Amino acid sequence: MLCYKEYKVINEFLKTMDNKQKEVIKKNWSELLVIVIIIVMIISGIVSYIYQHTNSDFESSVSEYYQKNYSKALTDINNSDENYSIRKNYIRGLINYKLNKYQESLKDLNIVSQNMKSIDSTANLFSVDYKNLFKEDEYYNQSEIEAFILTHEIKSECKFYLKDYRGTIIDSDIATDTLVKYQKIINNNWLTNTYTSLHYYKAVSKFNLKNYEDALFSLNEIIRFSGVTNFPKTYLYKGLIEIHNKNKDSACINFSKAGELGCKEAYSLINKHCNN
Repeated sequence: MLCYKEYKVINEFLKTMDNKQKEVIKKNWSELLVIVIIIVMIISGIVSYIYQHTNSDFESSVSEYYQKNYSKALTDINNSDENYSIRKNYIRGLINYKLNKYQESLKDLNIVSQNMKSIDSTANLFSVDYKNLFKEDEYYNQSEIEAFILTHEIKSECKFYLKDYRGTIIDSDIATDTLVKYQKIINNNWLTNTYTSLHYYKAVSKFNLKNYEDALFSLNEIIRFSGVTNFPKTYLYKGLIEIHNKNKDSACINFSKAGELGCKEAYSLINKHCNN
């Protein structure tokens, strides 16, 4: 701020200048002001770019994940500045699973499960804004309970595809027990879908380990809770168990049901076991 004396001196100086000199000064000041504005805009743009590509990379990865743009989601999460965050391990684990990178997925999800020994039923693992395919914007909350269950569900499926059937069963049991414990505060549709999915991978794992009785229990749980539209092979495995138990008629009925549901493998089994 100029004091009165300084202002008076400047004012007296300007009075001694002719109009041409004043125009030169005015022009120079205008040019300087334009340069300053341009510099500020450039700096602002750089700061905005850095912010969008660091601080918001996590939110962007979640958005891309839920829009099924998994490769883009993986790029964004790897660029995220949350280098030591359980949230980063969690989302990257889910993304790698969708990209069929099962070992990479397990690496991240193991860190998540090790750090979630206790669950706060009222807490969220993260809350982010993400662009939804059907809505302009949506606010998404991932509760710790859902994250814990989903972590072990995906771990069980990764181990299944890596043919670690015993590991599949262990993680499936952890997820199922937690799901049942907190069932009253979990969305019913999500609960049913998750419960049946867990039992499907557990059933096939137990079948591969020749634990047919427990496998049959899980297969019947799938049918009891949600039918078999999402898992048409349910009846196929029931039929194979009945073949093992030497119940040919029951096996053939199950193979036929599997075929009706679109399971192509059922017809080769019908030809092998039921047409003679």
